Amino acid sequence: MAISSYSQNIYPKKLVINNDTIAAFSCAEVRDINCMISERQVYKDQLDTAIVYIGNEEQKYKLLLKDKNLITALQKESLALCKGENDLKDIKLLTLQGELVIQKNKHKRTIWTIIIVALTLSLLK
Repeated sequence: MAISSYSQNIYPKKLVINNDTIAAFSCAEVRDINCMISERQVYKDQLDTAIVYIGNEEQKYKLLLKDKNLITALQKESLALCKGENDLKDIKLLTLQGELVIQKNKHKRTIWTIIIVALTLSLLK
C-alpha cells in the first residue's frame, strides 16, 4: 500500500493512499466542523419553524381575507334587503293610500247616490 504525504504546515492536510485522496484534519478543526454542523442544524430547524409559522400566518391571512369578503358580501346583501324592506313598506303605504282613496270615492258615490235618489223622488211626487 503506497502512502504519500506532502509536507504541509496547515490543516487540512492532503494525503494520497493508493490513488485515493484523503483530507486530514486536526482535532481543533474537527471540533469546529462539528460545531458548524450543529449550528447549521439549529439554524435549519429555526428556518423550518419559521417557514411553518409563515405558512400558518398565510393561511390565517387567507381565512381572514375570505371572512372579510364574506362579511362584505353579507353587508351588501343586508343593504339590499333593507332597501327591499323599504320598498315593501312604500308599496304597503301606497296600497293603504289607494284603499283610502277608494273608500273616499265610495263614500262620495254613496252620498251622490242618496242625493240623486232624493231629488228623483222629490221630483216624482
